[in-house]
Amino acid sequence: MPDNEYQRLNKELHALTEIAKAITFPLELPGLLEAVMKTIVSVLDPADIGAIMLWDQASMLFRPAAAVGYDMEIFKEISLHAGESITGKAFHDGHAKLLSTPAEVARTMEDMRSSNREIMARSIGSSDLPKSAVSAPIFVGETKYGVLVLESLDPVNPFVEADLPFVQSLADLVALAIERQQLEAHAAFVRDARQAERMRSEVMATLSHELRMPLSAIKGYATA
Repeated sequence: MPDNEYQRLNKELHALTEIAKAITFPLELPGLLEAVMKTIVSVLDPADIGAIMLWDQASMLFRPAAAVGYDMEIFKEISLHAGESITGKAFHDGHAKLLSTPAEVARTMEDMRSSNREIMARSIGSSDLPKSAVSAPIFVGETKYGVLVLESLDPVNPFVEADLPFVQSLADLVALAIERQQLEAHAAFVRDARQAERMRSEVMATLSHELRMPLSAIKGYATA
């Protein structure tokens, strides 16, 4: 195996290990996803910018949950429709996608609404489109949460086919992190509901006991 290939695989393994460890940390989801994105961009050389776009079922839109290389205060305004741009198409297709040339990127992004193009341009400080990109759906089983999108601004350092399995593995780890947080939130809700029900039962039992005492006395007087 060539040295550069060995080094690449070693960096990818290290990144997967670090992200897997991060999933176990007691972080809120936004902080966790931000840490994951920073690790990804530090390891995957072509990645200059990237984002985790999550599907919001209530609004039927994709919204950024974490990003690197963007001004997040600006980028958080972006909202993509189903099927729109790189994110929407990767989500619909359900598998990792490579856009290795500027022409492929432009063709995939041609249906991006002008308002979203303007937000993207302001958030990276340039109206130039990325030179290459990779994207992977974030899903566990049949549940799809969103899309991981990584983009290169350098025409001489594009993404290649060999990056796809690694990017999909990263997206899978992100999906596990989201699922874990949702399961923990649901478990906390169930615990709180059970505690509330137990307290309600205790209060009702106490009130029932307190009410029985004067009622018994009244019944005794009435009998007498």
